[in-house]
Amino acid sequence: MVEAAQAGKLKALYVVGANPFAHFGTLDYGRGKLELLIVHEMFLTETAKVADIIFPQLLRMRKMGRSRIRRRNSVAP
Repeated sequence: MVEAAQAGKLKALYVVGANPFAHFGTLDYGRGKLELLIVHEMFLTETAKVADIIFPQLLRMRKMGRSRIRRRNSVAP
């Protein structure tokens, strides 16, 4: 996919939660001939740094606290 983008076979690329330019060792070549690069990422990665549009991805936090499930002890008569 990254090779196709750099060779000009892709016009646009939408990346979600990945950093393909760093992971595939293609940082030296940059984004190639891509006309549009959209990145949906939580952090400013190497791929996000060269993107045209960056959509922020939010980290879903779990609510910490006591469990709402009550345990019942059953006693046999």
